[in-house]
Formats: sequence, structure tokens, C-alpha cells
Amino acid sequence: MQPKLLPFICIAFIVLTASQSSAQSSDYDYSSAMSSEPVFAGVDYQLGETLDLSGETLDLSGKCEACSVQSAAKSEVSGPTSCGCPNCSQHHAISPVGNFFRAIGNEANDKACGGSHKGLHFWNDYSYLDDADYEGSCLGDSLKRIGRTSKEDESWIDVGGRFRLRYHYEEGLARLAGSQFLDGSATNHLLLQARLFADWHIGKRFRIFAEGIYADAPASTFGYLPRGNERNRGDFLNLFVDITPNESTTFRLGRQQLQYGSRRIIAGPGWANTSRSHDGIKLIKKFDNLRIDAFYMQRVPVLVDEFDETDFDRAFYGIFSTYTGPNENKMDLYYIGLDDDVPGARKNLHTVGGRLYGGDEWLYDIEGAGQFGRQQSLGV
Repeated sequence: MQPKLLPFICIAFIVLTASQSSAQSSDYDYSSAMSSEPVFAGVDYQLGETLDLSGETLDLSGKCEACSVQSAAKSEVSGPTSCGCPNCSQHHAISPVGNFFRAIGNEANDKACGGSHKGLHFWNDYSYLDDADYEGSCLGDSLKRIGRTSKEDESWIDVGGRFRLRYHYEEGLARLAGSQFLDGSATNHLLLQARLFADWHIGKRFRIFAEGIYADAPASTFGYLPRGNERNRGDFLNLFVDITPNESTTFRLGRQQLQYGSRRIIAGPGWANTSRSHDGIKLIKKFDNLRIDAFYMQRVPVLVDEFDETDFDRAFYGIFSTYTGPNENKMDLYYIGLDDDVPGARKNLHTVGGRLYGGDEWLYDIEGAGQFGRQQSLGV
């Protein structure tokens, strides 16, 4: 079977469109600024010193003393600047590869990069790139803030993704045709997952996020029966639009993953080779110490070789709030509803719960919930 390539083609189109739009929206020559004044790590090299970095040898013997790297003024976009003399310009002309190797082992840079990645890709926060004191070059930095002309520019695109290849040896799990549970039958198989996303910010008020996924179980034991959550040969995992009329309010429309609280009730299984997505609408409201999400969703079952379609027989809706108190002590309160109109298994369930968690030296996590409703398969 050929993979469903449309999601990845659409993501490439978004990247190209965003880059073209940003390039035409300003006459500021950002590429020129970056090439003439690239970021240079704050290391004070002495006169007559030769720097050998990533295969490049730069002679710094002629560096003018007026352009000490540590004391040089920082420009708005490019970081440390030079006085403009040829030798000082050469001093600053360190390759991106050199920046990457200098960043390795830098605790501040590692913290900035590591803290940017969250549980879901559309939560990632690359604002560390806006810090004038950031002098690193973490893997993938060059794919972020594409098309941005200055720190004040609110339009850019971030591109990223991940690739995962996992080996499994399983015994007695009935994954071969004709086998039974705990019968000693064994399988060897690989699980492959590739994800690619594009996050396009169009000013302060609009955002388009698209993420594609390809998941498969290649090179498996002959006769291996893949599980339902192991294959999805190309589809949209996320495809939504954010509309933000003001700083505290966001409307999100489209396909999206959901993850809340301790992930005991609402989350996509990170260990699975595929994930859960929903089509619907969400309202996000933020206050000083309080965030409230209200959503109405319909699930999107995974189809291996066809495009995933909305299941209109199942509705999932709710309100989830998080209050942040002193010292990062937090409280979640939530209501979740599920309506399933599948013949013979109709259900209408409601869950109300809360959670207290946080702490400093001692951590605590207490959660409780109650459920009521009707479930046809149980006769209640």
C-alpha cells in the first residue's frame, strides 16, 4: 500500500506559503542581517589566537580591541555585533555547525531547549529564541521562527517533528494467526512512527497548526497480526485553526489531540504507535491564575489505508479548569460528558471530578471523581 501523502503535502504547502507571505510582508533584509552579523558565543579570545572549530580555522590576530565579544552591543535580531572592520566581521563569521558544537554542554542552553518541548507538539514554546542573551544553537533552531523579521514581528512559522523506531519481542500474547494467549508463541517486530508539524502564526489573532503522522509495523515476524493502534499509513493527527480575539480568549476549530490533568481520564497514549484525535471546537479562557477549557468533540477512529473520518455517533464534551495557587500548588475541577449512539451499546455518561497537586520539597497528588448516567450494554 502507498502511504497517504496528502497530510505531508499540505504541511509542505503551509510552510512554503508562510515563508513566501512573510518574505513579501516586509522590506527588511533579515537574511542579510543574519549573514553579516551572526550570533557569536560570549568567549573572549586573545589577540593572536587561532580558533579551530568544525573544520574551520579563523585567524583572529587582527581583531580590533574595540570589538571585544563580551562587551559588544547586542543587536535586536542577530545578537553580538562588531565594529564593521574586516577582521572583526571575520571574527563573528562562525558557522552554524560551530554554534551547534559550542552549545553542547552549555547548561543554560540545554535548559532553554529542553524546556521548550511539551507533551503535545502544539504546546511547544520556542520563546527562548527571542532572548537576546541566548547564544546556543540547539538542533532544530534553524527551523523555528521562519520568516520572522524582528522580535516585534508576530508572524512566523515553526517546523518540527519526530521519528521513532522501536523493536518488540513478545511471547504468549496471541499475535500470530491461530495462536492463543500464553501458548508460548513468539513474535519479533518493529514499530515505526514519523510525525511532521508546521505551526503558522499569522499576527496575534490567527494560527494554523498541522501535524501529520505515519505509523506502521514493518519487518515483522511472518504472520504477525498488528494491533489496531499500531498502523496509520499517513493522516492528519492535528489540523486546526486558532482565533484569538483578545489576550485571554482563544477559539480552536478542527482536528486536535486532547490531554488534561494527570492524563488518567483524557489523553492520547504516548506509548502507542498511533494516537487519539478528535474533530470539534474548543474555547480557551485565561485569567490571572485560572484557565478554563470548554470543548465539544467527536472522535476520529484510525483507518489504516484510508483517510480518518469523524465518527458522528459519539460525542465527547466537557469543561476543565485549572487554578494555580501559591508555590505552584494547583487544583483541577472538571465535568466530562460522553454520548455514544452505537446500536446495542448506547450510553450517556457524565463524570464530575477534582484534583489537588503540587508541593515543593514534598509532592502530593490527590484525585477523585464520580460518574453517573445510562449504559445500554449494562442494562442501567
